[in-house]
Amino acid sequence: MGYWINFIAFLVVTFYAVWIFYKVLQARISYIKMGRPANLEKNRKARMKNIWKLVFGQKKLLKDKKSGIAHVGIFYGAIIVQAGAVDLIGKGFFHGWHVPIPFYHYFTLSQEILVGIVIVAVFYMTYRRYIEKLSRLQQTFRAGLVYWFLIPLMLSVVVAEGAEMVIFNEATTVYKPLSSLFSLIIAGVSDLTATVIFYIAWWAHLLILLGYLVYLPQHKQFHEIFAIVNSYLKRLHSPGRLSSVDFEDEEQEEFGVGKIEDFTQKQLIDLYACVECGRCTDMCPASGSGKTLSPRELITKLRDHLTDKGSIVKPNTVPWAPGEIFKTPRTYAVSSSRSEASVAGGEDALPLNELNLIGDIITEEEIWACTTCRNCEDACPVSNEHVDKIVDLRRYLVLTQGEMSPEATRTFNNIERQSNPWGINRKERANWREEIEDIVVPTVKETEDFEYLFFVGSMGSFDIRSKKIAQSLVKIFNKAGIKIAILGNEEKNSGDSVRRLGNEYLFQQLAVENITNFHKYNVKKIVTIDPHAYNTFKNEYPSFGLEAEVYHHTEVLAKLIEEGRIKPEKEVNETITYHDSCYLGRYNEKYDAPRFILNAIPGVTLKEMERSRENAMCCGAGGGLMWLEEKEGTRINELRTEQALQLKPTAIATACPYCLTMITDGTKAKNVEEEVKTLDVVELLEKSLA
Repeated sequence: MGYWINFIAFLVVTFYAVWIFYKVLQARISYIKMGRPANLEKNRKARMKNIWKLVFGQKKLLKDKKSGIAHVGIFYGAIIVQAGAVDLIGKGFFHGWHVPIPFYHYFTLSQEILVGIVIVAVFYMTYRRYIEKLSRLQQTFRAGLVYWFLIPLMLSVVVAEGAEMVIFNEATTVYKPLSSLFSLIIAGVSDLTATVIFYIAWWAHLLILLGYLVYLPQHKQFHEIFAIVNSYLKRLHSPGRLSSVDFEDEEQEEFGVGKIEDFTQKQLIDLYACVECGRCTDMCPASGSGKTLSPRELITKLRDHLTDKGSIVKPNTVPWAPGEIFKTPRTYAVSSSRSEASVAGGEDALPLNELNLIGDIITEEEIWACTTCRNCEDACPVSNEHVDKIVDLRRYLVLTQGEMSPEATRTFNNIERQSNPWGINRKERANWREEIEDIVVPTVKETEDFEYLFFVGSMGSFDIRSKKIAQSLVKIFNKAGIKIAILGNEEKNSGDSVRRLGNEYLFQQLAVENITNFHKYNVKKIVTIDPHAYNTFKNEYPSFGLEAEVYHHTEVLAKLIEEGRIKPEKEVNETITYHDSCYLGRYNEKYDAPRFILNAIPGVTLKEMERSRENAMCCGAGGGLMWLEEKEGTRINELRTEQALQLKPTAIATACPYCLTMITDGTKAKNVEEEVKTLDVVELLEKSLA
């Protein structure tokens, strides 16, 4: 009789837990389907490679070695131990039974070793969260609730196995080290007592396992499922290519994202994949400098809003399957047009699905604080993509609402009228050439004999400091016998800033005008000193018809040194630290060429900042913020300059005119501009050429 009661109870609780899990999972999927269909590249091989690399290889998690190794222990330990749950559950029905596999004793040994690894890893993770209090980790009880599932779940395996050893009078064995230890502790108890201990542990294991199954889809642990999906569906194209808006669609009345349903289904999957580890926020320059934006909070607020709105639009229709058991407390930002009660609750509280996405859920301050540097995306272990969401929100504000700062409005107007952010007369675009002695820089109208079109960009054409970068490059190309030409006054702004600021319409107009000129003059190769233009031409313009090879100036210079066409000979006695441009580095993985050039210069001592290469901190100019005022917190460029100055360099090198401007301003703010020079890599190279 007891056997059947145990068996029926097992079936009931198991079925009920699985049913709840299924209903909550089904609800989450229905919420995701509220979004627009995503246009994903079809490449199963590449997607499976991402699964092996990111999920099973834990590549992103291991960027933080300490927590990464602990997570690997928990990830593989918990999975393999729970594969042995079949063995434990079977023993509850058939005494003395075990999984019929060869070398069963090695199986039990592996289980016990992994139980130990998981327990040690969980204690270490608990230490990091609650004792060391790692800044990126939340210290709430709920944030670490998974630990309270894992510890008793692992211990129940040891207790049940140890009790079984006592019941069957098994001798201690090296194949069950932990269970043998527990069997020694309870040695001498009666068979009935040992049986009771076994079934307490057996039911504890089952109920914890099923309780976790119910808990899983209602908490951040849902990433255990959706991180796999997200890794499979992650973008395969360059992160430097944003989605386009179809302005020819006459049925489209709004542009960008103004409601949670306006995001694509892939973007909504990101929300449920988030593990709330805080790595994104820890690396974010906006968050680190005291701005409102926190990439983690951005994702979690969007996720909670999707769940709230989805539960109203698509309610659970099965009365005996409970919905949100582990309800997430909601904390939303309050816009100036809403009362506190409207958001936090009260007699005048608005329904959650009536809250504005922009204003009540995500503030405009958060949206405009992003530098689009992708530090957050590079750090994210579950392949979340933050930047495209922020740009989509900006598009709604700019294109649909017409809401933006006066600086952004002025920038758009100046670029539209004069094709540069300052509004300087476009006819002055080629005047920088006049300051170069004995070298003629022809326009494409003046010559057809050129290898590279030198796209100077607005910074190189008009900014007094950046002109020197363009001039140094021209001089080196002249020494190497590289034939170049420029568009001159026909050159338009690349459109990078306006696209990242949300003005997709102006970007597409500029792209078409530039590409028309490239085709008109039969341009086959483009070189530029601007990583932002480089990224835009290389990754975004092909969608609009560009067919040309695109190079950053450091790539061409490194090749010229390798081929012996230029040879750095003069000593440049400088201790240099190099600042990686986000759009050259994280966006396009070009880290080595600038360093190769610097290491080729005699006398140069190159020192790396703690945050360098893919972990390098943004200078603060990306995402169009070069043209906006920082109104919150510390200036990002000053923080980055401080990081460089820790190495006590005599010069800070960059390979981007935006970065050079921001770092130069940083040295001035720190009153070290006389002691620490700021130079582009090409300027240092020019000093070394005979």
